[in-house]
Amino acid sequence: MPPAGWFPDPSNPRAMRWWDGQAWTDHVADVRLGPDHPAPKPRPSGGRTVLVVLGVVVAWLLVSAAMIALLFGACLALLSGATPQ
Repeated sequence: MPPAGWFPDPSNPRAMRWWDGQAWTDHVADVRLGPDHPAPKPRPSGGRTVLVVLGVVVAWLLVSAAMIALLFGACLALLSGATPQ
């Protein structure tokens, strides 16, 4: 199999299509760009962005749960008459 790169689009002879090394992608470039203006590489999908957002959400949930547990413990201590430490 050929390596990833721009190749003539098998469905449109006036375009180049990005081959990701295993399959054709939806990224298409106009052939008129020529050798002086090579087609840009397609931007990667948002996979990494999704992981970062998921990590931030999980961290926020953990911090929130810890804060709620501390406040709940302090409230219980006050209600029981004990002095919080």
